[in-house]
Amino acid sequence: MFEQSSKEIGGRARTSVFDEFYFNQGAHALYLSDVGAEVLQELGIKYTGGIAVGKGTSYYIMDGKKNQMPSDWSRIPFTKNNGDSYEIDGSQFFNSLAKINFSQLESVTVQEWLDQNIQDKNLAEIIKTHLRLNTYGNDPDIQSAGSSFRQIYVGNSGGVMYLDGGWQTLVDGLLTVAKNAKARIVMGEKQRG
Repeated sequence: MFEQSSKEIGGRARTSVFDEFYFNQGAHALYLSDVGAEVLQELGIKYTGGIAVGKGTSYYIMDGKKNQMPSDWSRIPFTKNNGDSYEIDGSQFFNSLAKINFSQLESVTVQEWLDQNIQDKNLAEIIKTHLRLNTYGNDPDIQSAGSSFRQIYVGNSGGVMYLDGGWQTLVDGLLTVAKNAKARIVMGEKQRG
């Protein structure tokens, strides 16, 4: 196993602790219905955590106006510049995720897909906002629609867990498994060729 750092193993998966607060340097939510959780279980890596439950009201800002985020995507309220209110139905997009072949959309960007499939610019912006929150990426002109939509689908279908002790728990567990398997660990070098 090659580790670029000469001091610490784990790269962006590491967790730093400051004043008893845990800060993940990279990803921080484990998708429970994805293959990562299956592999960790197969390797015998134990972890605990909590599943975030939304409480309270969420809002989004569109055209300078504050709107309440609906609990049901079928009714997304908007306020026009003239003060008139209207709703759009976003459920078709979110329900369609279960039927999408994500691999067929790997070479299609999010923006290309939205331009071809979503007519309402406000709905397109809501989808992009949802993607930013779920992928931690903000470049729909290069983001893969397949990977991005898959991430939303996996997160919504099985939930996510925020790990006690942060992702360092997984780094430490994987390091233990590697050492027990007598893996050779090379620090301070990039993998060659």
